[in-house]
Amino acid sequence: MTGLPRANGQIERINQTIISVLSKLSLENPNKWYKFTYELQQTINSTYQRSIDTTPFELLFCTKMNTGGLDKLKEMVEAEFQANFEAQREELRKHAKQQVFKIQEENRKMHNLRRREPKLYRVGDLVAIKRT
Repeated sequence: MTGLPRANGQIERINQTIISVLSKLSLENPNKWYKFTYELQQTINSTYQRSIDTTPFELLFCTKMNTGGLDKLKEMVEAEFQANFEAQREELRKHAKQQVFKIQEENRKMHNLRRREPKLYRVGDLVAIKRT
């Protein structure tokens, strides 16, 4: 199952960012998108990742990458990461809300499983009360 594209949300979010940035960079000539992959890879590898608390390059080589002039591209990538973060957060919150409702419904069903309707008494009915 792990080979399926939908199985790894983190990779899918990175791929979405890559496609979005490559599309923006190759607006003038969409057939030449591959010319921007090297700079984009450098930029992504030198961009701070909150999940690892550093950049991927720094994690691998224990030194900062010299990006030399990729600042505009870095801003584009960070903007895409931020946009994806917002969308991901909303999606996660929606999923969490659905899960809470699902569990509440399951708990309600289990709680009421062995319960029965209360017997209704009228004035004048004889009632026996057990002493404990």
